[in-house]
Amino acid sequence: MEPRDDHYLTPLPTIPLVQVGAAGPVVVAEAQPARLNRIFAGAERRYGNTVLSVADRLSEYWLARNDNPYREEIEAVAARVGRSGAFMLNMSFEWSCTAGVGPDPQGQGNRLLRTLDWPLHELGRNVVVARYEGEEGAYDSITWPGFAGVVTALAPGRFSAAINQPPMRRWTPSCWLDWGVNRFRMWRNDALPPVHLLRQVFDQCRTYEEARDVLADTLLAMPALISLSGVA
Repeated sequence: MEPRDDHYLTPLPTIPLVQVGAAGPVVVAEAQPARLNRIFAGAERRYGNTVLSVADRLSEYWLARNDNPYREEIEAVAARVGRSGAFMLNMSFEWSCTAGVGPDPQGQGNRLLRTLDWPLHELGRNVVVARYEGEEGAYDSITWPGFAGVVTALAPGRFSAAINQPPMRRWTPSCWLDWGVNRFRMWRNDALPPVHLLRQVFDQCRTYEEARDVLADTLLAMPALISLSGVA
């Protein structure tokens, strides 16, 4: 239903654009300290300091054990924040989201839509666009201060992509027990997290076809659904 007047319109806040270039996500954290602090405060309210601290240490250990290519960037964010949460929040792919892609009804090319259903407060109001300069050109990552991976991004003239969590693999009648089993299987895995693979794709792939092949053929630490859209 179309609104009859401006009384029914809710203005959306401006999303800041941060020029990152070839630098890492610590640049975004330094450029948006207030948003960074609000996200960490929301995580502390959601999980509590004890759970956040334990999850942070486990995530840090897992990244170090597997020689993760973005571990140093996350360490820099953790040093910038000065409290627990940077490693855990960068490994928080256990939440879910929804995406859709199709022809753009207003012009040429395709349109990629996505919504985050994550239960962590402060993410929506503190989202930023980080403009990275990868090996194959610039791309815009819709992200948050302190996050090293890519969940949604657009590379003009190349492709766009969004990452989702697929249905959880069932092992037992208990959802929580299944969650634990799947995370234990991830703990024993040394492959890339999906959000880190997607960042490599935007950094290194020149075409939609290259991106598709890398995403289809690379082993992941966890299952993932990735919506990939080319310009055609």
